[in-house]
Formats: sequence, C-alpha cells, structure tokens
Amino acid sequence: MNSSDDFPPDFQKYLTEEKYLCKHVKGGGWIFQTDSQLPTINWVTEMKIRVVIENHRKLCCSWNTMLQFWKAVKTREDQYLLTIGQQAFSISGYSCNALYGYRQACRNYEYYVDNEAEEGGRLGIPGRVFKYKSFEFTPSVIHYTIQEYPQYHEARHYGIRQLIAFPVFELSNKQWTGVFELITTQHDFLLNWGYTTVPISETRYRNQDWEFQIDMHPVIKDLFLMMLICI
Repeated sequence: MNSSDDFPPDFQKYLTEEKYLCKHVKGGGWIFQTDSQLPTINWVTEMKIRVVIENHRKLCCSWNTMLQFWKAVKTREDQYLLTIGQQAFSISGYSCNALYGYRQACRNYEYYVDNEAEEGGRLGIPGRVFKYKSFEFTPSVIHYTIQEYPQYHEARHYGIRQLIAFPVFELSNKQWTGVFELITTQHDFLLNWGYTTVPISETRYRNQDWEFQIDMHPVIKDLFLMMLICI
C-alpha cells in the first residue's frame, strides 16, 4: 500500500476527522501526524516524541506493529487524562488493516489517573503505566481480563497479540508526559523465546522484574534505548 487512497474507507474517514497528515515511508509503513499544538508538552519534547515515532517505522519495517502515544493532560480536578486524540502514531508492515481498525477503536478510550485511583478502577494499561511509572508487557493479550484491559474485546477482534507500554519523562520540566504503547498482531515479535527465562504461565510483567526475567527482541531494545535517550 503506497497511497493513502488505498486505506480502508473508515480509516480514511478517521484520518480526515482527526486532521491527520500521513507520510508513506519507503520500505513499508506510515507515519501519521497532526499540526495541533500540545499545550502540556513543550516544543522540544514534542519534536523528540515525533522522532521516536518515526524511528519506530524504520526499526520495525518488517513487522506488523503500531506505536502510539497516550498524552497526559492535567484536568481542573487535579487528575491526569490519558488520550491518543490527535497524537502522532506510526504503523509498520505490509498487512496492517487490523492495526488501522484497532487505532480507531482506541480513540473511544480515555483514562483518568489520580493518587486515589486503584487498579480495580479500570485504569487500563496506559493508566497503570502512568500511575506507577513502570513498564507493562504481555506476550499474549488473551491473559488479561476486561477489567485490566478495557480494550480487550477490540484487541481480540483485530487480532492483537502482544504489547509493551512504558512511561515518558520530560527532562526539561521534570514531568511525566504520557505513555508509549507498542502493539503487534504477531505472536513472535517482542521476545526472543529461545532465550527468555520467564515461565509461559507468567503472562504480565512490571519493570522491577524486567532485566532479570525477560530477554527482549533486539529491535525492542534499540527502540527502548532510543526513547530513554531521546526524551
């Protein structure tokens, strides 16, 4: 797919409604950005986030993956609202209709986070990652409950297999800015299963156990390290 005219009609409508500009990148994949201003993120950090989005496409061009950013917006009630609305994202690979559909489904979800929110309060994956400032990963989304993963039914419908999410810290003003979420429809992307020491029955992980238990795919390591340096 080399032209935006080849997108499914409902995805084209979504891009138009959200005022996204799309750029096809040689080698497979698309980058989607808007010209909207992000009042809660300074200009330098916004540009760095977009660099990460663009580099995802380069690193993951052979895999069907999507990288999206959940922006944290502080509300009058002193909560944080996590939303993907008008945020840059990228999709890589050559069979991406499922990822187009899942992106549209995600816009129906927003997560409120405050000091009182508990995991049982449907924080969702972005909410938990933002609240606890820790990574979250699963090699199979089927092991989540609907309470833990409110997009569970949409994920199953669109064939989402694995995901990893991690918080973003803005160095300039020492604020947590949002959450990156990397999603794939492939079952063998995020881990080198030949080297992992994690029992298959342990299906979700937090970052305190990360380096001791999980051997990440080299592409994810590169992307992860780039994000740490970039933001």
